[in-house]
Amino acid sequence: MGRKGVQATQFLYSAPFRPMWTNSALGRVMSRFQLWSWNSVRFRKDILSEVGQMGYQPGTPEFERAKRLITADAMIYSLSSMFMYSLFDNALPAPWNWFQDTADAMFGDEEDRERAFFGHPAGPLSIIKPPVFRFDKPMWDGLVHGNWDKMTDYYLYTMLPFGRIIKDVVGPGGYIDNPFYAVEKFTGVPYIGLGDYLQDVKKGKNVGKGLFSDLY
Repeated sequence: MGRKGVQATQFLYSAPFRPMWTNSALGRVMSRFQLWSWNSVRFRKDILSEVGQMGYQPGTPEFERAKRLITADAMIYSLSSMFMYSLFDNALPAPWNWFQDTADAMFGDEEDRERAFFGHPAGPLSIIKPPVFRFDKPMWDGLVHGNWDKMTDYYLYTMLPFGRIIKDVVGPGGYIDNPFYAVEKFTGVPYIGLGDYLQDVKKGKNVGKGLFSDLY
């Protein structure tokens, strides 16, 4: 039952469950991080198609399945509006997150437009952008705004084997420059945030708030 639950909600990504074109080496690079969104859309389309084929008859398994899906999606959408400044922001499953970003890009304020589609200049086209093209945004910022910091301080390191580790050690703000963060980086224990939190508690701040919401 656990495996069925994972297959139904998180989906399976081994070769038999992938689109055929994504099983090649190039296809895996082009489809990385996209399969979950595609499966999420297909999952909803299949359920709504099945209940439509049954004529939306109450009492049928297809109708009950569609009713559960709509209820769950309505609950997720409501919670994302209530806790929009939580640890994970207001991440919705596809396709609702695409609609949300589109609305923010068209009708939001300057901050909303900047955050929509992760601030990508291509907007909705970034939905189908594969990770192999992740350098286009920092290059755009460099060419248009003259800001190459993101490219030199982060993206160039990711092109190297073990680049993230190299960046943490010798990169800007790394352990060589600032050993203070070494323990937190290697252990994952947010002791710096914990110290700030305890100081605020002593001053009467953050009383009643969750510890982890303040640490992160």
